[in-house]
Amino acid sequence: MSLTQALAREPGLGELPADPQLPQLALLLDAAAMRSLFEAELQGSGRGRALQLRGAALEKVSYRVGHHCTALYRLELELPGSAPHSQWCSVRHVPPAELSRRHEAALRHGAEDRFAREPVARWDAPSMLVWSFPSDPALQQLPEVIDPESVRRALREHAAQLGLEPGVELGALRCEPIKHMPGKRSVLRFEVALLRGSQPSGRLCFFSKSYRDARSRGIYRALAVLSAELCRAGARTQVPRPLLHLDRLHTFWQEEWPGQALSRLHGSADFAARLPLAATALAELHALRGEGLGPAHYVERTAPDAAEDAAGIACMAPPLAARARAVARRLAQLESGLRAGARFRAVPIHGAFRASQLLERDGRMAVIDLDAAALGDPHFDVAEFRASLLFQAFRRETPLAQLELWGSGFRSHYEREAARALDDARLAWLEAAFLLEKLYLARKNLELRVIPHGGAILDLCESRLAAAGRA
Repeated sequence: MSLTQALAREPGLGELPADPQLPQLALLLDAAAMRSLFEAELQGSGRGRALQLRGAALEKVSYRVGHHCTALYRLELELPGSAPHSQWCSVRHVPPAELSRRHEAALRHGAEDRFAREPVARWDAPSMLVWSFPSDPALQQLPEVIDPESVRRALREHAAQLGLEPGVELGALRCEPIKHMPGKRSVLRFEVALLRGSQPSGRLCFFSKSYRDARSRGIYRALAVLSAELCRAGARTQVPRPLLHLDRLHTFWQEEWPGQALSRLHGSADFAARLPLAATALAELHALRGEGLGPAHYVERTAPDAAEDAAGIACMAPPLAARARAVARRLAQLESGLRAGARFRAVPIHGAFRASQLLERDGRMAVIDLDAAALGDPHFDVAEFRASLLFQAFRRETPLAQLELWGSGFRSHYEREAARALDDARLAWLEAAFLLEKLYLARKNLELRVIPHGGAILDLCESRLAAAGRA
């Protein structure tokens, strides 16, 4: 179904913003129409005779009013006689008057890229620029990250560190795209067959995470610390062990922890049954020392960030402007009192603790994506989890009252496991800030199911702030 059809037929879907600078916004988000453009590009490049496009799925959107809108598509491609494989394409719609200038700038950037293999494509009629993975102006190392010979070389050089036994040879290597955030981060899964002579001897599976700068080293160290401390503590929770850091490529490898993402169960009885496990996982993380972790400075930016989120909402949704700014002002007014009354010990916090960052297998949980791990306020993680839970009322059909109950149960279980009573006012204040942030991101990412619920989301923000003021 095209986007136009979906908007007409699906109740609860919002309308795309009218943006005269970006006249092809609807086309960019219409997967069926975009598939036709991708097929035309394949044919025009001469690759369409052999390479067949089997599907095009929209994965992520980032919108900046009047400036650009970027859509990440995952293409399913197939060569005759070969298994289908996935390919990311990042498509940026820009104002038609800006297309030539931005295309020239992108080409200049690519010319300076020591790894680049493919220039950015220019689609004149829809005024779009297209980068095919691994081309990414801000992640210039990606072609080398996925190059089979480069991967094999790293495997051989670091065989002992990776736990490969002497005499084991490397067989077939497979790379699977997992998650790509254009300009920020890319996550891949590698599977390498291991051989002794000509006989299979198992396989090595790991994830590769690439970043735009050297912050990858700090994330790698934090993962190593938390993974080891959980192991020494005999905790039920795990952080998958980091295996290797590739300094020059701002990339690290991390062991695979097979399990099901808790977010896949959202809204079901199975999800509710696993919330105590999630609370235990957070309590065990907070019980660690976090040796060498730095302070979570982002916690102190909660109120200033909320003001920026409100400004963004006002730009994209003028009817919500006054209420969004009022929420941000109230957050700032309450902050000093809450800070003065704060009584907590800084603990290792996740920084983005929600169901999508938890894997479950056989009654155990693993915590992933600890990019923001630092020493900070335990309320921060609990509030993020609860706010993320409540926000599902606007993405799915789970009743808000049910989610409120689940959130209360999560908090109660966490407090028992952590032997720590949480402050009602601080928790409500943080939840209001996180809900405002999620509303901003839903507008920025053009989440059409969420957009119509802006008023209801601000209702939640206001009720949380009222609770924070009373406590």
